[in-house]
Amino acid sequence: MHAFDMSEYEKVIGVSDGRITGNFVALVPTTRDGKDRRIWITALDVTIWDEDRRCGRCFYSNDMKGSVLNGVAEISKRMIAPDRLADAEEVWDELLAVFVAVAEATVPSTTEQEQP
Repeated sequence: MHAFDMSEYEKVIGVSDGRITGNFVALVPTTRDGKDRRIWITALDVTIWDEDRRCGRCFYSNDMKGSVLNGVAEISKRMIAPDRLADAEEVWDELLAVFVAVAEATVPSTTEQEQP
């Protein structure tokens, strides 16, 4: 995974392993009370490959959206483009895991937090 800060609240996360590859946009809202934050995730340019990685289905910004809260991915099937839903359902468990990994990539590491 590769993470790029677009702003304090928006990050682009690149995924390059497995059947799901490409870039996701993660919106990380701030909370003043220290509660856990729901991280909103949107496909920017994502490909779900077939098992042989010979061809794949592309997802763009309006084709897939979901969120992660407390390490649990929530993707409503209504938030996936209807003509691409079957491709997403084929790798549903991996897709949920990718959303969680993307959310985890938005959290600064402890070494980053400790640096002045």
